[in-house]
Amino acid sequence: KEEFDLKNWALALYYSKNGKKNKAKEYFVKYLKSESVYFNDTNRFSVWLFHDVSTHIVNNYDLEFAEEFFLPIIDKKIVVDDLIYREAKQYLSRKYRDEGKYREAENLILDINNACSYQALGALYSKMEITNKALDSYKLAGDDRPNDDNIQFIVALNCFKYGDYECSLKYIDNAIKLRPDAEVYKEFKGFILLALNQINDAKNIFERLKINKKAFLPKTGLGHIEILNKDYDKARELFLLCIDEM
Repeated sequence: KEEFDLKNWALALYYSKNGKKNKAKEYFVKYLKSESVYFNDTNRFSVWLFHDVSTHIVNNYDLEFAEEFFLPIIDKKIVVDDLIYREAKQYLSRKYRDEGKYREAENLILDINNACSYQALGALYSKMEITNKALDSYKLAGDDRPNDDNIQFIVALNCFKYGDYECSLKYIDNAIKLRPDAEVYKEFKGFILLALNQINDAKNIFERLKINKKAFLPKTGLGHIEILNKDYDKARELFLLCIDEM
């Protein structure tokens, strides 16, 4: 039975990627009704099949078909594992967001309360230009996954985007502690320190990182510092070095 379900998944993607969307929809629906979608062991390969199908539908199909696919799961007309239930809500919320149906997108994920939903809410509120809610949502994502360096970095980026540089510094420091070998985190910390007017500390970071000849951003940071110091010749030299090494 599961082998047949896998064929539904494969055929749906095959027909879709070859432009035969009506035929693909037929197999997406067959896949949706197949037993392999609904499981209790979240480590099974089936969850990745669901991610694959869901991502493809959100990116390539209209809202009407996305609702046709996800709403039977969300409305609990069929019994599914809790993970699939949450994933269906998050994928349809993303589709609503992309279609500009912001309130519908928000309502679907407000009660999920995990890092993924908090990030989705952050992106949604950013589109809605509700800055305080966007920032609060991203912080919740970071606090929900304190040991995930990538999420800590995402929170730092968004704090910086909204001008909360102390917040950005807090989360980039978290990311660096979790992954001290990631130079991109240290580069970004240098620019946060520049924004906080901690020029010497920023310069020390950029000086250490510029040893790597491919390190474009540290030289850019040092160039900005030389502009602040009004040493325009030195700044020009650093920026030209960046161009030469591109």
